[in-house]
Amino acid sequence: MPSYRYQCLDCAKTHIGAEIVSGMICNCSPPKRINGSKMRDVVLVREPLSDALLTEVSSSEAPDLRATLCLRWGINNKSHKSHGSNFSSSQTVVNLIHDITYPVQGGLINTVRAAIIDDYRYDYITGEMVN
Repeated sequence: MPSYRYQCLDCAKTHIGAEIVSGMICNCSPPKRINGSKMRDVVLVREPLSDALLTEVSSSEAPDLRATLCLRWGINNKSHKSHGSNFSSSQTVVNLIHDITYPVQGGLINTVRAAIIDDYRYDYITGEMVN
């Protein structure tokens, strides 16, 4: 079912929904009858993750990359050498980003988010590529 938008520019009353055949009555004095306009269908296309984000990082390379990214983004690196023996499989850069950013809280979130967008064009909060 198509949606229609009714809006009075004077009183700002707005309705979005099914067609109202008789039109919407606004809150102005005197009230006016507002005809709706059919809204376009919007199709969202999600851009696939970049090759840089899907790059596999070996378990021996991951600690160095993690340390570099933590330093660059101002995050306390919680990793230590004993973790190396716990993780023996490779992971993608995007998985590493999510591991690094999981504990980020407060005002640091916006700083880290902007830095990751700058570096990878990736918004780790929405999980989407950014143009």
